[in-house]
Amino acid sequence: MAEYPHRLHRSVDFEEIEKEYPPPEDFLADNGFFYASREEIRERKEQRLKWKVEQAWEIPFYRRRWEDAGITPDDINGLADINKIPIYTIEDIRESIERDPPYGDYQGAQLHNPEDAPLRMFMSGGTTGAPRPQIFTADERVIQALSIARAMYMHGIRPGDVALNTWAFSTHNGAWIVDYGFYHWLGVTDITTSTGTVTPSTEQLEHARRWDVDTIYAFPSYLLRLAEVAEQQGYDPKTDFNLKTISTYGPKNERDLVEEAWGVPVYNNYAFHEVNTISASCEERAGMHIFEDLFHIQIVDSETGEEVEPGEIGEIVVTELYKTGAPQVRYNIKDLSAKVETPCACGSNMHRLTDFLGRGDNMVKVRGINVWPEAVGQVLTDHERTSSEYFIFADADKLRNTTLTALVERKSGNSSNIPELEAELESLLKAEFDVAIGVEVKAPGELADLTKIGQKTKIDRFEDRR
Repeated sequence: MAEYPHRLHRSVDFEEIEKEYPPPEDFLADNGFFYASREEIRERKEQRLKWKVEQAWEIPFYRRRWEDAGITPDDINGLADINKIPIYTIEDIRESIERDPPYGDYQGAQLHNPEDAPLRMFMSGGTTGAPRPQIFTADERVIQALSIARAMYMHGIRPGDVALNTWAFSTHNGAWIVDYGFYHWLGVTDITTSTGTVTPSTEQLEHARRWDVDTIYAFPSYLLRLAEVAEQQGYDPKTDFNLKTISTYGPKNERDLVEEAWGVPVYNNYAFHEVNTISASCEERAGMHIFEDLFHIQIVDSETGEEVEPGEIGEIVVTELYKTGAPQVRYNIKDLSAKVETPCACGSNMHRLTDFLGRGDNMVKVRGINVWPEAVGQVLTDHERTSSEYFIFADADKLRNTTLTALVERKSGNSSNIPELEAELESLLKAEFDVAIGVEVKAPGELADLTKIGQKTKIDRFEDRR
């Protein structure tokens, strides 16, 4: 039989990948790498970092930046030297695209090159600016699918299960890699409904009941929307559906509401466009275990770039340890979290991330006070009379001073004394942030045009109108 390297089954060594990056059942077995000692974890990361640095040196984007910083691969002999490598951000990627359009000089594989084929190109969601292209090799896609499959397995999803995948099948990689992980690595039947724009919520629920689905993959906000629609149709989400677990990606207050609405355990995972699934919660749900055979994660101060102490909130800096195309070495993705380094009650020694706590580049300075919109949303939605739906915008007054206005939906049947509720919420925000933030309480569903709930995978929560 002739060899055709561009065909996936020819170009990917699945046996080698399974040996280097254990799939879910092996990874989470009693003697699996999930339970490795800190010494074993560090040794594997050290080995892969050396390969990663050599790989990055061949990419123009990195060589230029590293030469400007006065370093070469010879200066990086292990994790102890990693802080010598300059951090980069989304802004540096955008500059790379401007320098060498349309793909930038940070890519490690090239379209229109049969020697690199097969490739996939996906783009970021564009929530923080123009979408960023990322070219992925076949090996990368296989390992990324393995990574999300690990998370799903940790969350109780098993071979033979049926899943409803409501993420948007678009130019973004999220829904596609979930489908790949379900199908290839878990043996899960994935019903690819996509968003409410493609498959209306009423039809999503029909699929869930007709095919007896075991889990729904969606952001918490859309899971809450589906529960609301189910109740409108006369169903009880807890008893009229046979869900056994939910794996999602979102803040704890929203996850708690989802668990209350559907009556099943709700687990968290965390991923990012260029590198995919970084971490996932275990049965303890005490943070999200970092897949440390795939990533070295640092948390840095948003102003100084210096690494902060465990437990302190800062921006997530990612060095991936698996990609065969475009590497990511000390990429500050600007998401906020904190790192837990103590062993977990589940028995794993892998470090954990706490919840996703917001975007560092969404921070708004109001009269000298740093305010993160997600933190404002947490205060708003914790109130007993409000739902989980909020939207915040920054504007400027006549003197060009920055102002913040928070919109939040009330719960159904709570339409009385709205001015009093607004005043109470404004008082709570003032006490929390020591700055005035205006509040407007809206009726259920009134924010949908702003948040785009049901229309896109990652809904909008903030807009800068200054």
